Order: sequence, then C-alpha cells, then structure tokens
Amino acid sequence: MSSNASATVSMQYRAPGGSTVSPSITTLAPYNAMASGTIDISAGTASGVQFVLNFGSVASPTAVLIDNTNLYEMAVWAQGLSSTPFHIAAGGVFLLAQPVSCTSVPMSACSIVTTTAQVSAGTVDYLVFGDP
Repeated sequence: MSSNASATVSMQYRAPGGSTVSPSITTLAPYNAMASGTIDISAGTASGVQFVLNFGSVASPTAVLIDNTNLYEMAVWAQGLSSTPFHIAAGGVFLLAQPVSCTSVPMSACSIVTTTAQVSAGTVDYLVFGDP
C-alpha cells in the first residue's frame, strides 16, 4: 500500500506596488519505502570530504529533503556528479518533491560534501521517500 508524503512550500513577500503575496505550492510524493538520517560532521573535518546519504531500500525517490543544520555551506552531489554540484548555505534546505520518480534519469544517489574546513561540529538531516 502506497502512502503520500505531502511537501508544501509557502512564501510571503511584498510585491512591487506594496501588496503582500503569499503563494503556496503542495506536491504529493507517493512512497512505499523511506529512509532518514543525520550525518554528524566532526570539528576538524577537512574541505572536500564526502558523506553519502543512505537511501536504504529507496531505489526511485519521489521526495528528498536535506536540512543543512551545520554551521557551514555544503555542496550537494546528485548521482555522484561532482562536476555539477549545487550548494546549500548554513541553515538552508533542499527539497525535491515529485508525483512520480523521473524515468529518464531518476535520482539514485546523493552526497553532501564539505566546502571548507569545519571548525565546529555540526549535522545535516535528511529524509528520502520513494519506491524500492
């Protein structure tokens, strides 16, 4: 039996002209398996150290949430591609949510990578939803 992870992004901002705008987008990400974890990053960890997110039994993700609670910016490598990383600032969040897993190139792996030497210890939390 499939369940749904509901991913909602809400923003509030002042538009040109002064009116307040509050859009909200919700996507349902069906799943039969999930994985979650916390990656501990020790003080003294060098720049360029890779930490692999454990997808567990999820082979075709419909949702991936990465919460950078670390004090430093982190690079994210999807599919192990270090040539095209994107970065998450300290305190930032990355969210992928989709109603089905992509068939052409589904995300099958994801890593976070330190972008600077870690002076203080920190963590990165993650959730993965999808099908085995």
